[in-house]
Amino acid sequence: MDKIYLYDGADLDVLLKNTKSAILSFSETPMMTDTLLKRAESVDGGVSQIKRWISTSSFSLIVIEDLSSAFRDRDVSQFLFWLKDHAEDFGGPFIIIKERESLDAVRKISRKVDSIEEILLNIR
Repeated sequence: MDKIYLYDGADLDVLLKNTKSAILSFSETPMMTDTLLKRAESVDGGVSQIKRWISTSSFSLIVIEDLSSAFRDRDVSQFLFWLKDHAEDFGGPFIIIKERESLDAVRKISRKVDSIEEILLNIR
């Protein structure tokens, strides 16, 4: 089952409002939303936050904004292995990685979608 999506649309609000969700942003200018938004002060801190949210089953949907930019000069493979393993767990949350340009490693674990409808069909 695909549970990790790569998406760059600006229309996530409809999905966020209908799902127990949170956003972790690595961006210097995080997206504006009414949903719980946490800005990562560091890569390690952001990774720890995502792992906590997933491990505690706190949310049904987690949006990670600008993940690839945070890992431009770092090895992302261990975190992506962990993310894929835990998101694909039966009870794991759906993950949307929201960014324009992605590292190859991020594209390999995610399913690129072009419309919010594609995500809605799978999450509901």
